[in-house]
Amino acid sequence: MVLAAGTHVAYGEFTGVAPNIVLAGLAGFVAWGRLKRHPIAPRG
Repeated sequence: MVLAAGTHVAYGEFTGVAPNIVLAGLAGFVAWGRLKRHPIAPRG
């Protein structure tokens, strides 16, 4: 997501940066939730 936002900035497409930041935040929230808050239990 950081590289995608950087590409938008490099091409002067500043309106494309906001969705990348929102999606990166959502992905980070899901990762945090799955790793720390409620980890996935191993099968067995």
